Amino acid sequence: MGSPDRPIMTYRVIAALWLTLLVAAIANNCFGWRLVGGYDKLAIGLLAIAGYCLFMFRPLGSIGAAWSVSLDAEIITTSDGRSAPRLLKIKDLRRVVIATDDSGPWGDDVVILLYSDAEDPVGVFPLEAVGSQDFIGWLAQLPGYREEAFAKAMGSTDVAHYEIFTAEAADPRS
Repeated sequence: MGSPDRPIMTYRVIAALWLTLLVAAIANNCFGWRLVGGYDKLAIGLLAIAGYCLFMFRPLGSIGAAWSVSLDAEIITTSDGRSAPRLLKIKDLRRVVIATDDSGPWGDDVVILLYSDAEDPVGVFPLEAVGSQDFIGWLAQLPGYREEAFAKAMGSTDVAHYEIFTAEAADPRS
């Protein structure tokens, strides 16, 4: 019986092999090595096309597909699709942070963290999670939402944290 991560791991192995071949083909072209029989530019072009296909046809489960976030009148529910859903009462929401890293486009490089009064996040989900756009739309309507911090996070390719909502400046129950 296969692991639910098997398609993702197989995909990552194929992507790593593709990257190795692309680097070898570029080195072959730059240093004048003739390892591919004089078809250097053709090999690089074919590898570039294969890389584009790897990106466009990556497994949906690799980025956010199992994750979800939803809200009703009183509760925000987050789920990773494997463990029990995590619940946060809207009145207990104190801040929302976007954490970015440099794993994109291959990984979940934008993750949203929901905090109550506790030090650790109460809810976590990637930007690609089902329902995340509805959540961001809802959050953007609240006082205390920082559009400029959200925009900066979306443009980031660094490992960083951006606080996009703080309840001290707002009452999330409104």
